[in-house]
This record gives sequence, structure tokens and C-alpha cells, in this order.
Amino acid sequence: EHRFRGWLGRLDAQVAEQNASVRVGDDRGDALCANDCNTSEVELDPELPIAHKLYAHHESEMGHAREAMVRLLGLARSTRNDPEIFAALVHACRYCGLNEASIAAHGEARRLDPNVPTSLQQTLLMAGDVDHAVEVLQSMPQGGATGYQREYLLMLALLRKGENDKAVAEAKGESVREVTAVV
Repeated sequence: EHRFRGWLGRLDAQVAEQNASVRVGDDRGDALCANDCNTSEVELDPELPIAHKLYAHHESEMGHAREAMVRLLGLARSTRNDPEIFAALVHACRYCGLNEASIAAHGEARRLDPNVPTSLQQTLLMAGDVDHAVEVLQSMPQGGATGYQREYLLMLALLRKGENDKAVAEAKGESVREVTAVV
């Protein structure tokens, strides 16, 4: 918790130092519809953490990760015990290039709920910590809704480590689980 609180303060300071204005683009079509739908959900119930998590993901994907991170940081200050807010910060911080803060947000989310899903594995890959990413990915369950993502990221991580035979085995569905510890 202390580690995350320190990062929370540092992020606030970084955001305050950035004076660059972010211009909202002229989004059209499906993106605009999705934005309107998510915004309405957040406006209907600003205390609904899952709405903020989904909207933050959308904002980040649409190039507005900074706004998502700022909003989530405000929620994290007022709602310190909701793992979904911190799970959303993992994604938003990574999209802002703040990998250490993303990892710290994962730690806080898991402290609050050891089973909350986060995107730590992507952050580790982006941070270049391939060994840790492989550990995390190998500890995740195969199949299911995120199974394809797990297998793809694990193959990518194994290739980055130069373990091509293991990556090919994973692609063929021949699991190469070596680590069973849950992160």
C-alpha cells in the first residue's frame, strides 16, 4: 500500500507539471457511439467502479489515457478500497508510459482482491521484464475468455527470450508451464 501511495503522489505531481492541453478529436461512427454509451454509464453512476474501469480502457484505446489516469487517480483517493479502480489504473498508467506506476497499481489491486484481473503481463512486457511476464503468464489459467490473450502473450514473451522451441510448443497447444506460483 505504501508503495502505491508514493506513486499516487508522484503521478499527481507529474500531471500537474504537464501543461500540454489534450484536444479531443472529432471521433465518428462506432467510436463516438461507444464513447457516448460509456460516458452515459459513468454519468449515471459515478460510484460504479466497473463503469470507470471499462470507460478508462476505452479512453486509453482512443488516445485519452492521460484523462483516464487523472480521473482514476481522483477516484483512488476517494475510493481507496476498490480493486477495480486500481486494476483500471494498471491499464491507463501503462498507456501513459508509466510502467512502474502500473505495476504498483497492480500490487494495490491484488492487495485489495487477490483475484481481480489486471493487465500486469502486458505492463511487464512493455517494461522489458520478460522473465517476470513469462512467470505471470504461465501461472494464468489456460482457455477461457482471456485464454487466447494468455497464449499469444506467452508465445511473444518466449520469443523475446529466444526460447523459440517453447514458443512453438505453446502455439501447438503443448503447454510449457514451469511456474505455478500466483503473482
